[in-house]
Amino acid sequence: MFSLEVRQTLEGISAAEWNALTCPDYPFADYEHLHALEVTGCAGPDMGWLPFYVIVRDSQARLCAATFCYVKSHGYGEFVFDHAWNQAYARAGQEYYPKLVAAVPYTPATGPRVLVHPAANRSAMETLVADELISIAKRIGCSSVHVLFLQKEHLSSFAQKEFMLRHGFQYHWFNNGYANFDQFLSTLKSKRRRQIQLERRQLLATSGLTIETRTGNQLTEEDADLMARLYLDTNERWGSIPCLSREFFRTLIKTMADRVVLFVAHLDCSPIAAAINFKKGEKMFGRYWGCLREVRFLHFELCYYQAIEYCIVNKLKVYEAGAQGEHKIPRGFIPQLTYSMHFLADDEFIAPVRRFLEQEKGLIDDQFREWEPHLPYT
Repeated sequence: MFSLEVRQTLEGISAAEWNALTCPDYPFADYEHLHALEVTGCAGPDMGWLPFYVIVRDSQARLCAATFCYVKSHGYGEFVFDHAWNQAYARAGQEYYPKLVAAVPYTPATGPRVLVHPAANRSAMETLVADELISIAKRIGCSSVHVLFLQKEHLSSFAQKEFMLRHGFQYHWFNNGYANFDQFLSTLKSKRRRQIQLERRQLLATSGLTIETRTGNQLTEEDADLMARLYLDTNERWGSIPCLSREFFRTLIKTMADRVVLFVAHLDCSPIAAAINFKKGEKMFGRYWGCLREVRFLHFELCYYQAIEYCIVNKLKVYEAGAQGEHKIPRGFIPQLTYSMHFLADDEFIAPVRRFLEQEKGLIDDQFREWEPHLPYT
């Protein structure tokens, strides 16, 4: 027998208990990351991300499974855009918000959405949690449930509960056992190889420019403050609302520095740009980047080439550089499908949304065919 508890805080659950649930290559579902979002208010009611945690325990009160989800009053910070669905509801005189979203806030990275203890039956736990997500949505008046950036092997449990599959795509880099960066370059088409060599050569010839990699106990509060400053500056430049605070970055450095990799560019000994990445197991994920001074090719160096070199040296197998960016293809990244599952409480909208998803998948298939001759590898 299993018992389910729905709570709105991680307080009262230990990091060790939560992190014992299987999540070997995905740092964003770790207790430290989710807790940092919660306690700093970056994922909270003021930001339109009201947390709900579903906790499953066995008859001995041992934690068997859990999921993290949020009641959303808007569609921002998810990277799976459903604004057209909101508009369709509005035209029909219906309310689309609130909705229930199982995803890591502001993080378009594929990973498990139901965390399961290695001794528990994953299929059973996923089915139990899927039912509970639907139940929560109905109890609190949500129009829908959205499970975003879900791993392909975990889709079936939600499909059995009448969730609809939606496809997207990102660009990922794969380490094919390269001995060094030059060997990686040797696998690219000559045009792409020369382009990368030119970009790196011109950048590193910049007088006074140095690049440093910092991780683990090398990271300091000053590093956190730099990243917060760059993050806020980037949002201001693009007219975006900043969702993450200085305290959030400071909390990450204090609680999960072993999973953070920071590339910092200095010009004449002063930091001018940085890119923050998260690593765990055999994967690394690019997350935030910012610069205080524009230097040609610096973005590519910090966000792509430094990360690729780091993965090669540390034998990491996959680097996910984040959402969007067709310019990643000539730099060694390959388009990959992403997956999300969607449950609509109102039957009236199921058929039109299903047609929309089928049409969208057709467009994505066309895009993949167009990319095929332009992939960078020989």
